[in-house]
Amino acid sequence: MRREIIQGLLLGTSLVSLALSALPVWHSIAPEIYGNNWDEIGLVVGFSLIGVVLWGTLSGSMLPLA
Repeated sequence: MRREIIQGLLLGTSLVSLALSALPVWHSIAPEIYGNNWDEIGLVVGFSLIGVVLWGTLSGSMLPLA
């Protein structure tokens, strides 16, 4: 379980870094989509992405044990 948590956190962190690096580019192309709160939206999406990936790796690895 510890190995799956570490892998989930690493995968989630890498996906968040990719998404957060693309967000300023998207904001510069079309600033009206996200408005003035584009940085807060990026943080919320980032934390959500880490949670979803972590939950998916844990449930996927523990399901065969059930």
